[in-house]
Amino acid sequence: MRPGGGLSPSTIHAYVRAIKAFSAWLHEEGFTADNRLERLKRPKLPEPMIEILSNEEISRILTSLNPNTRLGSRQHLIITLLLETGIRATELCTLTLGRVDLKADALRVMGKGKKERLVYFAATTKKYLIRYLTTFRPESDHDQLILNLDSSPMTYNNLAHTIKGIGKSVGVPRLHAHLLRHTFAVNYLVNGGDVMTLQRMLGHTSLDVTKTYLHLAEAHVQVQHHRFSPIEHLVREGYKV
Repeated sequence: MRPGGGLSPSTIHAYVRAIKAFSAWLHEEGFTADNRLERLKRPKLPEPMIEILSNEEISRILTSLNPNTRLGSRQHLIITLLLETGIRATELCTLTLGRVDLKADALRVMGKGKKERLVYFAATTKKYLIRYLTTFRPESDHDQLILNLDSSPMTYNNLAHTIKGIGKSVGVPRLHAHLLRHTFAVNYLVNGGDVMTLQRMLGHTSLDVTKTYLHLAEAHVQVQHHRFSPIEHLVREGYKV
């Protein structure tokens, strides 16, 4: 419930979903002649504004990690892979060595619904990936790409705990895996990428889901313009315009 006494949109949405399900059950069990609430539409939920990581935050996070140590190499690779490819946390946890193609600079990711897709990485990420594989990845019978320091496979909880700890240590407590995915998607569009390719890279089955990032990208461009506007810069410097 909101401070003013009204119900939040998400609460109303949940209530409508529940009573629609109850109405359907009444009809299926023969208590009503028809599904009275079949045509009742659930209220549209407002789209939350997602704040992506700034370039300064990304730099602060990555430079705080030492890729020349066993722990730092693992942490650095986790962050760079999520930022570089936009893959989901579960997709990274289940990524195996056999799905890493260093010749094609690509990962064969198993997404939702067991749908496989290729995602690509560039030279800098490849450098950290090779360093982890050749020098710092623990020896193990497990074939997952990212392992815990004790050579066991990294779980979703391990990953979430690791990322949260990194964020707290550098003053970015909101850091989590999906924020890295959001940051990848928005920056991909801001830097000139197209939404159709982004849909394939993110593994979305619906283009509508991917299009939400268009609004985020446009908002980001607007904020950047206000920040770097040549006219506003002159005004801040004390010049008359």
